[in-house]
Amino acid sequence: MISSGQPPTTACPGSVTAPTASAGELCIYEGYHLNESGHEIVDPETGNYGADRYGATLYVEPGSTTSENGWSDGTWAVTAP
Repeated sequence: MISSGQPPTTACPGSVTAPTASAGELCIYEGYHLNESGHEIVDPETGNYGADRYGATLYVEPGSTTSENGWSDGTWAVTAP
């Protein structure tokens, strides 16, 4: 995942406004976030970190103990191997 304000990587060379992914990659680009302290991408089939060919679950971790929800928005891209 490319967090807001972070530079692109070789695997994820795009941006939130132009999402792209290298072959075999799932790239998630964060545009904006509020009251969040991090993210986790989890394989919905195994519960392990990462994605598989069937998908991924993105968890947003709240940034404080207040009742305010943590959230993040953005775009994504995936390219077959």
